[in-house]
Amino acid sequence: MIDIRILQLASPDGESVSDRLDRAKQLLSEQAGADLVVLPELWATGFFNFDSYESDADEWGSELIKLGCAAAAELNSFVHLGSIVEKDSAGQLRNSALLFNRAGQLVKRYSKVHPFGYDSGERDLVVGGSALPVTALDDARGTRVGSAICYDLRFAGLWDELRRRGAEIIVLPAAWPASRGEAREVLLRARAIEQQAFVVAAACAGAHGGVEMSGQSMIVGPDGSVIASADGNTEQVVRATIDPEQVELLRQEFPVYGDRLDDYRVLR
Repeated sequence: MIDIRILQLASPDGESVSDRLDRAKQLLSEQAGADLVVLPELWATGFFNFDSYESDADEWGSELIKLGCAAAAELNSFVHLGSIVEKDSAGQLRNSALLFNRAGQLVKRYSKVHPFGYDSGERDLVVGGSALPVTALDDARGTRVGSAICYDLRFAGLWDELRRRGAEIIVLPAAWPASRGEAREVLLRARAIEQQAFVVAAACAGAHGGVEMSGQSMIVGPDGSVIASADGNTEQVVRATIDPEQVELLRQEFPVYGDRLDDYRVLR
């Protein structure tokens, strides 16, 4: 069994990044006993605060990584830090999800493959990722965890590839606007059904950059059922204990994936 906690964090515009990190540290410190703790997308910067991406990557990137390392080690938990703005070795900005193991080691970095362009400045600022790592947890099964970020939810091919690489839990941090919240839930449940995988969807609370967030962080089972969900878009913790054996049993019972074509472009 795996105890999962989602921290549905708010990023109010009037709050400094320093104060927000302190608040996140406090919330993290309260998650003793968790196996996996997940935060939302760009919670430290605020997704719609595009003018802050460059400066926050310079000033806070390393601090956020230290926060993830320390929290994971202190909790003896895997910590998925949601995502942060960071600079790569070429000086380009990336929207990157980071996973730390119980020893406080960074074991997975996934950079958002699909930067968002609609009504957003992300695509003009951020370079899309080119890797899709899947990492094993330390439970007896070695349950495999993959990551996607927000807008990636709309691209089924990415999720197909995560399944091909063995993902049984897919973590999706997001800063999803409330105006498209219904579509988000439909897509989350559909992706879980398609891939017969758990989906751990961490969302931002409140509003930032003048945009109301969807909230409604949720944990979805491999059959598409919502196991646990936030109550609206206030800051809160969503918790569920899942049995990863359900993934293997469902995939054996209903082996739909084996009936798919590898490449549908061959069809006339």
